[in-house]
Amino acid sequence: ELQGRLPATKGDTLAYTYIIEDMKRSGLKPGYNGKWLQDFKFVSNINIVKSEFSWGEGDKLFPGTDFVPVDKSGNGMTDAEVAFINYGISAPDVKYDDYSTEIEGKIVFAMLGYPDIKGKDLSGHGSIDKKIQVARDKGAAGLVLFASPEDQTMPLRKPRYTVGSGTGGIPV
Repeated sequence: ELQGRLPATKGDTLAYTYIIEDMKRSGLKPGYNGKWLQDFKFVSNINIVKSEFSWGEGDKLFPGTDFVPVDKSGNGMTDAEVAFINYGISAPDVKYDDYSTEIEGKIVFAMLGYPDIKGKDLSGHGSIDKKIQVARDKGAAGLVLFASPEDQTMPLRKPRYTVGSGTGGIPV
């Protein structure tokens, strides 16, 4: 009946309206500049416009069949050199860094996940969010993530709103 709670949905409106009315009945007063609700920005929808990924002499990949933009992808187009950087991890805390080459202004290619290296716990550095943050902070023009040849189990998925979605600041 309430249809879930994703932002800007009917279920969301029903839920916050119920909560506000319950707080009013309890004698509470609004706390945010005299209002019950606070405005905030979020990604509510992702639309893939006409796009393609190409390199070389006309080799092209197309969204939905060959690749899927990540839900935290920034908007933009770029024409830049590419740099392959293994897993795209920079972890000074365990003395591991895939960024041994200059990547500023380049499109970074990195494998999903993290390597299994004895004595080094890289699990906290293998998330997509972390890879986006590191590539962006190091000046990458874009990021392409792919499954390693040993792990081809990740199916393409449609980009969607997820809690915490926002832009990573670079096309991914």
